[in-house]
Amino acid sequence: MFKSFSLGFILGAGVGIAAAFLPTDDKDRCLKDDVKDYIDGSINDSATFSDNLATFQDSLNNFNQKAPIATETLSSLQSKTEKFQNIMNEKTDDLKDKISDLNAKIISLNADLKERN
Repeated sequence: MFKSFSLGFILGAGVGIAAAFLPTDDKDRCLKDDVKDYIDGSINDSATFSDNLATFQDSLNNFNQKAPIATETLSSLQSKTEKFQNIMNEKTDDLKDKISDLNAKIISLNADLKERN
């Protein structure tokens, strides 16, 4: 079994080394250069991802800290809005009553004027 593993290891290493020196489309570059560029790009991408993840986590923590304040503020605004709406409804009802009384007086005055003429 150890012999099979050793043989596979040596064969795999040999194929890897040979592949590293295979030419690519660009005559001045080898496959190992492309692999190196790919690995370097992957490392840069993972560093960028890590930085972005840290920024996201900071933003999420900040949001979680501010959420109770926002909820309290919205609740207060809702309460004040409901109070304002109730006051406005009362004033609107009073105005409707006064307009109705004024309309009745106008109708009465109009009838009186018709009787005089």
